[in-house]
Amino acid sequence: MSMSGFLNINKISGPTSHDIVAKVRKSFEQKVKVGHLGTLDPMAEGVLPIAIGSATRTFPFFLELQKTYEVTMIFGKVTETQDITGKLIEENLVSELELSECQNFLDNFLGKILQTPPMFSAINFRGKRLYELARDGIEIDRKKRNIEIFHIKAKSISGPYLDFEVKCSRGTYVRTLCHDLGKLQGSGGCMVSLRRTGLGPFCIQKTLSLDDFAGLSKSGSISEVLVTLTDALGHLPLMTFADSEEDRLRKGIALDCLLENINISEDEDFRMLNSSGNLIGIGRVLKGISCSSEKIKIRPIKIFN
Repeated sequence: MSMSGFLNINKISGPTSHDIVAKVRKSFEQKVKVGHLGTLDPMAEGVLPIAIGSATRTFPFFLELQKTYEVTMIFGKVTETQDITGKLIEENLVSELELSECQNFLDNFLGKILQTPPMFSAINFRGKRLYELARDGIEIDRKKRNIEIFHIKAKSISGPYLDFEVKCSRGTYVRTLCHDLGKLQGSGGCMVSLRRTGLGPFCIQKTLSLDDFAGLSKSGSISEVLVTLTDALGHLPLMTFADSEEDRLRKGIALDCLLENINISEDEDFRMLNSSGNLIGIGRVLKGISCSSEKIKIRPIKIFN
């Protein structure tokens, strides 16, 4: 069976993202490439897009997409891993908190900020993962990273437990956000639960459980729930090409296009569609390379069968 696209899986707490990929891969009778977008920690739930076939070649085009999470944290507890599964290293009394007070704390993280990655993370350091060093009791200085919080809102407060939602950029560690929020509040804090509700075009309302997927797999109906590459890449602008142009693009030949026909910025990626509306691949407007004052070059950078 040859197919290509994305499954919008609703991951449950417990298995790793790789475990989900393995289960999906096992369902196919023939060998097929399977991968996932945006790793979720074992304790995390929610949106986990699973790429099948040619979709595994599109990962670079999703890297900058925003992610949305529903989070529960607890004030007064600090752990090694910055979440509730880790070893407790500090515990403090927590004064009664108001929701508006929590929102004031959260507002400090809105916008472009610097965040120090946690030691319990998969970041490489001299050939080792940071979590491997952390398990050996080794802590190193970590370079702060630029991240952006686009939206953050307190939803409810019950004793020391705060529920909030956050929309953030690539590279954001939400458990570190909880840790830093607890530090700012004064009593410390850690993440209790995490549910991803959105990753670019993939949303929690349109997810599929593994049980549902298993049923579709048995009935041979997986293709019915696949998100097509054209739809998944909907955040990219598109251009349509004639049959003669499609042939050249599939051979990797750059094309000259009239500027008046292009509403795409230099060095920007876009979807290339043929005259039938099918996806040819991904193209790019070449930066600083124009054929004339009226034309500009575009180049195919990824072609799909």
